[in-house]
Amino acid sequence: MKLRQSQVHTISDVANATLEPNGQLGFQLRESKQPATKEDVANLYKELKAINRILQGVSNVPLEEPIPQSAVDQKTTLFDEVGSTVHNPSVPPKLQ
Repeated sequence: MKLRQSQVHTISDVANATLEPNGQLGFQLRESKQPATKEDVANLYKELKAINRILQGVSNVPLEEPIPQSAVDQKTTLFDEVGSTVHNPSVPPKLQ
């Protein structure tokens, strides 16, 4: 029941589990099944920016630009982003 309530769908997602003295179940998910942290998201963002620079031929530009808060803020929803000025892409001509 504890695993199901914690959104663990298969027992193979669990690395280890313990039965605590109070009768509760403690568990740790396998590394590949653990949720991403803000640091994970920030690192991924930096890597994607570096790949984008390489593809554009501008790989010598330093990566130390600030990461938009929307890239790491878990409280920002897609609707918040679209409603703000952060999300302002141009409409492709074929969609106009």
